[in-house]
Amino acid sequence: MNNNTLVITVTVILIIIIGAALFLTSVKTPEEVPEKQDQEQAEVTPVQPPSEESELAAELQSLSQSDKIEDIEGDIDDIDLTNLDAELNQIDSELR
Repeated sequence: MNNNTLVITVTVILIIIIGAALFLTSVKTPEEVPEKQDQEQAEVTPVQPPSEESELAAELQSLSQSDKIEDIEGDIDDIDLTNLDAELNQIDSELR
């Protein structure tokens, strides 16, 4: 082998080894979750879905199963959205 070829081969091998070492050491391992976060998650109470007896559930169950535009428009017209803002404010206050 030529002396220049040997130097180039050794240099390329060293670059590959150094690159692999940098790549393997830069991979981040998952850190341990602090206990404080575990306690905060345990204190969160899940939001209960509305009961099947609620007015909204009864109203939604009475909607048409049809996919015709006239039926969909009729269903939209039948839905009462007047108290929607009050419910959103209530949800917002519960999340805080």
